[in-house]
Amino acid sequence: MATEIILQFDGPIARVRMSTENGVHVFSQETRRQFAATLDQLEADDNSQVVIFSSAGRTFCAGADIYELRSLNEQTAYTIAREGQELMSRIERLRPVTIAAIHAACAGGGCELSLACDLRFGAAGCRMGLPETSIGVIPGWGGTVRTARLFGPSVAKRIVLAAELWPADAALGLGLLHEVFPDEEFQAAVEQEAARLLARGPIGLETSKRLLNSFVPGDIDEQLEQEAVAFAACYATGQPQEGVNAFLEKRAAKW
Repeated sequence: MATEIILQFDGPIARVRMSTENGVHVFSQETRRQFAATLDQLEADDNSQVVIFSSAGRTFCAGADIYELRSLNEQTAYTIAREGQELMSRIERLRPVTIAAIHAACAGGGCELSLACDLRFGAAGCRMGLPETSIGVIPGWGGTVRTARLFGPSVAKRIVLAAELWPADAALGLGLLHEVFPDEEFQAAVEQEAARLLARGPIGLETSKRLLNSFVPGDIDEQLEQEAVAFAACYATGQPQEGVNAFLEKRAAKW
């Protein structure tokens, strides 16, 4: 069953929630289609001042559909990279302040979603990271670009090359999270942070966000294109196919 994207407008707060029966949320093709439609609605909305991305269950978001990754070739890998990048860039360009409320595991494309948000809050029991190199590929939805832009190349290398899911405290130290709250207080704490933002002047928030996004060095569109080309080139080597098969078969990859 595809992860469902549920949008709720709650006064000045827009809530985007990922929902799956088994609690493991992945960005399948159908989910990406739903996400794009949700972003259409958010982009057309003039009333929201804060958007909260959240979910429930065993993961915040586990990223791309591993079975879809298994079937890619160099051409389709490029297409899916650009498709995912555009979704994340649309999140980054949203007018309201965006919050990723990360209660559990946040991996791959889920982590890339959070990096496109303005603020990332984590529950103490969450883990997050970019594990793509462990299956022979790279983060292809803006992960290499945004980690370098947000944290600098040195920290970005630690995050991307390690391919680990970092515990909340470690993620906080790396900058992947802005704040960590106790699990039992997490939902209330996120609501409190949203209320704090709503108490600020809307035009001040909107203008500050736009200016801060524009100050990051480099042409992000060019950098994302380079990432998509590199993501696709991995598939020409056969290593991602072996890496995904090894992951699914619970064995060590034979590089």
